[in-house]
Amino acid sequence: MKRGFYFPIIIKLVILSTVMLAVVTLVVSYKSSSLFESMSTDREESTNLNIADSTSVEVDNLIQSYVDKITFYGQENLKNSVNHDLNGVMAFNNDAEFYGLVTIMNGQTGDDVKSMQIINKKNEPKNINLDSYILKLIEDLKNKNALSFDGKIQVYNLSSVKGLALLAIGIPLMKNEVGLITSIAWGFVKVDRLQRTFSSKSDRTIFLVDREGKVLAHPNEQYVLQVKDLSPHSIIKDAMSNNIRVKQKYFESAQNHEKILGAFAKTSTDLIVVSEVPMSVIYAPSLFVKKTTYFILGLALSVSFFLTFVFSQSLTSPIEKLLVLTKEISQGNFDVVAKDVVKSHDEVGFLASAFDDMTIGLKERDKIKNLFNKFHGTAVTSELLKNEIKLGGTKKEITVFFSDIRGFTDFSEGHTPEEVVSMLNEYFEVMVYIINKNGGVVDKFIGDAIMAVWGAPNKTDDDVTNAVSACLEMRVALSQLNQERIDRGLTPIKIGMGLHTGEAISGQIGSSERMEFTVIGDAVNTASRIEGSTKSFGTDLLLSKEVIEKLDGTFLIEKAGEAKVQGKTENLVLYKVNGVIEDGVERIIKTPYSSYQAVEDKKSKVA
Repeated sequence: MKRGFYFPIIIKLVILSTVMLAVVTLVVSYKSSSLFESMSTDREESTNLNIADSTSVEVDNLIQSYVDKITFYGQENLKNSVNHDLNGVMAFNNDAEFYGLVTIMNGQTGDDVKSMQIINKKNEPKNINLDSYILKLIEDLKNKNALSFDGKIQVYNLSSVKGLALLAIGIPLMKNEVGLITSIAWGFVKVDRLQRTFSSKSDRTIFLVDREGKVLAHPNEQYVLQVKDLSPHSIIKDAMSNNIRVKQKYFESAQNHEKILGAFAKTSTDLIVVSEVPMSVIYAPSLFVKKTTYFILGLALSVSFFLTFVFSQSLTSPIEKLLVLTKEISQGNFDVVAKDVVKSHDEVGFLASAFDDMTIGLKERDKIKNLFNKFHGTAVTSELLKNEIKLGGTKKEITVFFSDIRGFTDFSEGHTPEEVVSMLNEYFEVMVYIINKNGGVVDKFIGDAIMAVWGAPNKTDDDVTNAVSACLEMRVALSQLNQERIDRGLTPIKIGMGLHTGEAISGQIGSSERMEFTVIGDAVNTASRIEGSTKSFGTDLLLSKEVIEKLDGTFLIEKAGEAKVQGKTENLVLYKVNGVIEDGVERIIKTPYSSYQAVEDKKSKVA
């Protein structure tokens, strides 16, 4: 075959690859942006955690300075109550950070507490009486005393929107000779100094909460005055339920569902410092780089996509045409010619030529398969095509069917060969269709007899049921066929059918030059004898006891009797099928041809 101009696909790919450099550049730019984003995230994670940790140390130092002062002032207060020494009180009055201090002995009453209270009058607001104000706070805190008597240092925000902004710090003060804490002290200090640590506003939010999740210091001062409860906050909830001192995690904001990087660090007094930064802030630099890169590459990609489309048409168009032809072939149309629609002068053109050669081969294969189907049946053909054809077989449990036309010899003698063949073909057309429809395989035709098998080559759980159903359908179909024959002035047909289940050898039998797929064994012979016994019992269908044992009660079974058959030492127990049970209702299936006058048979006699 003379070839036309050859334009290799490799040339097309080279041109396309040149254009696709823009795409490669885009990928590189994307990876660079992703790397920048990853580096920004790693840096921010480290910074965020360090800020939370360092701030927690700063808070610890501040709280410890307050604890030291409360310890000093508390002990001085105890001395003052005994020695009437006012030096400690004077030192307290000169401290600009304290509003008051209360020393509580274990077991004291309310009046005793009042007597142990000292107030910094220099810090007393004009509109608030600190004596009564702090006594009320002590009353509110009395359920917290037990923790300090257990040795815990406590810090609480007791601020009020209309009152004072202050912290209450409770500490264990004195111990007895056996180490039990005998007194505690509550110091009430201004929140200002602690608030200054957290007051700076930026993209990062740093704040402080107590062990209960309530705000101690926050850039939003209203949160402090409101003593806002942030315990439902994801990271605070994690910190309160976790024994880890420092941890970092990503979570989603409950307000706007924005992803946030948060870190917490706990102080020695169980206060929690939280540092949060939105991911949008972290990604902002990399986002700017992405936008700039995408803008520049957008122009290049526009040109790249256009060129790719133009050049890809020369490659994809013939392939799409081949795809259409492939669908035509899959639907059984083998008369398509690829070279008529694909004119490419490249490898695709060669592919079209190979496609046509393949189509010719498939056409021949389909013709052979159709011939196989007609001679062996679809199931056998599929099995033969799927595996290597070789002599041999396997033992299987199968259900064997035999049928025979009654009086066929007399019919043949009284009719021309053409009439006999026409009658057989008409009869076989109906019966073979029913066998195939119910999952059976016609093994062979023996003159006017049909041999069929269920369970070979492929076995199912419903083989026996399907075989019996097929026999009943053939009973009904024969009656309909006979009516058509009578209407045409022809002789009606009567048949006998036998069904048996047992083991047999299934496979290819014969020689290396001539073989056939069949089943052999005692089960086949028994099924043939059962079919012959229908003459003796005067019925069109008999089933063996082995078949009946595998049925599930769907059919109306009647015992026909026992038969002595040639080649069997024991009598065969045989059964009739009178109908089926559908939805609990019995349906009798009988026709004028399902029973007839019994006659003697040489190979089978009623026992």
